[in-house]
Amino acid sequence: MNVRIVKRAARILATVLVLSIILSVSAVSASAYEVKGRTLAQALGMDGAVYYGWLRSHINDTYYNTTPYEHADHRNPNGDCEGANGTLDTPGVPALNCMGFVWHALYMPTKMSGGRTGLIPSYGNGGWYGLYTGYNLSRRYFNSKRDLLKSGYAEPGDIIWMFEVNETVADDSNHIAIYMGDGHSDRVWHAVKAGTKFGYINPDYAEYLVIKSGAVRTLKAPKLKSIANAVKGPRLTWCKVSGAQYYRVYVKNGKTWKLLGQTSNNYFDDKTAKSGKTYTYTVRCVERSGKSISPLAKNGLSIAYYAAPGGFKAEFDTTTGVKFTWNAVASAHVRFIE
Repeated sequence: MNVRIVKRAARILATVLVLSIILSVSAVSASAYEVKGRTLAQALGMDGAVYYGWLRSHINDTYYNTTPYEHADHRNPNGDCEGANGTLDTPGVPALNCMGFVWHALYMPTKMSGGRTGLIPSYGNGGWYGLYTGYNLSRRYFNSKRDLLKSGYAEPGDIIWMFEVNETVADDSNHIAIYMGDGHSDRVWHAVKAGTKFGYINPDYAEYLVIKSGAVRTLKAPKLKSIANAVKGPRLTWCKVSGAQYYRVYVKNGKTWKLLGQTSNNYFDDKTAKSGKTYTYTVRCVERSGKSISPLAKNGLSIAYYAAPGGFKAEFDTTTGVKFTWNAVASAHVRFIE
């Protein structure tokens, strides 16, 4: 065999092997790398429900929103700028950078929870690296915004780091935000040059890191509307609650509540009710992941249930006129409707 042909074939084979290695490495790096540990709330001693409630309470006001952006260590939102929270802040002057916003959004609920506020990193992502590695925080890495949103891993309140290179390279272009979507939607809360506001995840970063915050989403108890006798049994209706995936209905059983069932509707028919008895019902709601359950609607609504009479017949008699008959219902009184 020609020596030149053999050498050429060897070079082609080597090239194929190198490409195979590169492709296999790319496939590994493209997949999400996850670390399972404690949540940020657990590390800080922060009540997850207090944290989520704090965020929710300021979504629509200007406590954080519209605060002007300033580079470096600025932690003075509109709603708390009397003093100087950051090393470069001026009392009475509102200013936030991206880390300053996240710091303050964690600082307040951690303080209210009696937690360790000193652990919350301020300016410079090196402090964050030490926190999530040193305290083994649950987190997952992604190579693209698309993979992050497709995974559904992020939950409201989670922290998202966006790195120009990777987590070990400090860069002024790195960005931090609080995720406020539903797992797949593109919605973050962050401080940018246009001010602190809701926005989108920048797709141009090389690496994304989602840190589990441990936020506990709280839902309001549904407001009861009415209860009435229906064909299938007592029907309880209530107002829908934003963020609720389904509702659990309970009936009073002595001094406690007994679960009857659940529904995605805003009404429920108790098909187990017996005619002639009085029942008291209430409801609570549950969000999509099942991690957040609202309190029960206070007191509940009561009704004396009477089943619709069956066996209804109408017979005409030339002497007495029309004769109506039906099956008797326990404890019910006769009512004629013309």
